Amino acid sequence: MVSIMKRIFLLDITTNIRYDEIQDRAIGGSEFQFYNLAYNISKCKNIICYNKIEKEYQTENIIYKNFTEIENDKHIFNTNDTIVIQRLFPEINLLKNFTNCKIVIFIHDYDFNAVLFQFQNSDKNKTDMINYINANENIHFVFNSHFTQDYFNMNFLLNNMLINKTRQNVIYNILYEDYFIRGNKKVNQKNLVYASGWNKGIFQIIHIFDYILTQDPSFKLILLSPGYEYERFKDYSLYLKEKYKNNIIIFGPVNKKQYCKIIESSACVLAPAFPETFGCVFAEAYFLGTPVICDFKSGAVKEIICPENVVNYENLNETYNKIISKITTNEKIELNVKFMFDYNFNLWKNILLL
Repeated sequence: MVSIMKRIFLLDITTNIRYDEIQDRAIGGSEFQFYNLAYNISKCKNIICYNKIEKEYQTENIIYKNFTEIENDKHIFNTNDTIVIQRLFPEINLLKNFTNCKIVIFIHDYDFNAVLFQFQNSDKNKTDMINYINANENIHFVFNSHFTQDYFNMNFLLNNMLINKTRQNVIYNILYEDYFIRGNKKVNQKNLVYASGWNKGIFQIIHIFDYILTQDPSFKLILLSPGYEYERFKDYSLYLKEKYKNNIIIFGPVNKKQYCKIIESSACVLAPAFPETFGCVFAEAYFLGTPVICDFKSGAVKEIICPENVVNYENLNETYNKIISKITTNEKIELNVKFMFDYNFNLWKNILLL
């Protein structure tokens, strides 16, 4: 009997980017994770990545094709294949092309309905998707934190979805060490950084900063951005520059080299009070030796940082005092190995049977 080679396919119906396009630019954490994962899988296997690219393109061991080509390619998929789907389940008719394959959906988002039902345009289609997932035990889920897994399990129950724990895995977003170069750590003790999406909570961060300035007007707030939402806040950015003058420095999206230098030389990184499903910024900050303060509503950030760094942002004095304590104690910050490449890529290899 001829052995059929096991192959890996990737599907991303949200973007048109490639791995070789994300090396030196600001980009959302989900895209950064997926396309770095694609590249590292391609070191073991030749892969096809279906996304929204307009024209077929090959680089390294990856062929990028528009996802509409799946219908033409459906004859090539077999039971030995694994399909890794980024973020969102596609329409059920597209999903059915992979009926005999192992399907792994890599979940980063805190929106259950968007992840599973965004493309199911009626209650009947939603019910069909629920029945399809329940009936096909070849569909597996990879969550990027325990927080994400708990949230989805709650919603699985609410939607009568029977997802056995054997179909679930938690693999943290990987800290790709080669991107984050640590230099000589000369810290400005008055520089605070916010580097998350501004849509996640910039207004509350500014509210906290207002209070900080009443206690010590020498503090500065440095504002970065992953880029995907920055244009929406251009007017607000101009307002902040006018109001705070030299107390606020706005960089917006920056490349990894500049990003590392800013994070490493700052006294503290502030997380938004947002249900982060992971929070790559905060793992990166810990890797660079910079403490992180978060709110108790900051989701999976609490799985990354020290428990004593979790506060209630509504209590401005508590938040300010925690920042001061992190600055004055000068504690050594280290990222746990469970967030590093070797640990997590080995978990991926086990799932993909590489």
